[in-house]
Amino acid sequence: HVVAVVLGCVGVLTIAIGAACALLSVDVTVDAVGVIEPVRVWPVRSKVDGVVGSVLVAAGDSVGAGQPLVRLDAAYADVSAAQIQVARARLATFDTRRVQLEARRLAMRVAETRLAVERATLYSPADGTVIAEHIERLPGSLVQRGDQLIEVADLSNWRAVVVVDAKYVNSVRIGDRAVVEVPVVA
Repeated sequence: HVVAVVLGCVGVLTIAIGAACALLSVDVTVDAVGVIEPVRVWPVRSKVDGVVGSVLVAAGDSVGAGQPLVRLDAAYADVSAAQIQVARARLATFDTRRVQLEARRLAMRVAETRLAVERATLYSPADGTVIAEHIERLPGSLVQRGDQLIEVADLSNWRAVVVVDAKYVNSVRIGDRAVVEVPVVA
């Protein structure tokens, strides 16, 4: 009879401990390395090939949508315009039909040159803060269409991107509370 009572108590204790474990949460500390970054970042890319003439902002500056950030040197447009004028002078000696065809071709080049000059100024795509490394080195740099020159970011929302060691992967779930510690950089 005593054995039955002891086994009954052990069974009740086992069930009680199991229920308590199910109701209690256990904090697991996982150390991980990563970066914090703004959630929204807009790259500012060159729309044409050229040389950076001037940078109108500095890293950390607040900018508004549509604000000019970088001007590319439009000297190539001046060269194109000069070439067009020389070609027009030469056309004066040709027959009328050929002159008309060449005039149309030149008109197209003038339109392309104007578009290139318009695209030579890069504007902020949104309200935000200029984030860029080595922005002071941009003037005089050769750039190609599509090169990223600056980034504008919304600094009101941040995210942490971390790499979790494989042994902790099963301990981390979406929605878990996390504490991010950032060392002070002097």
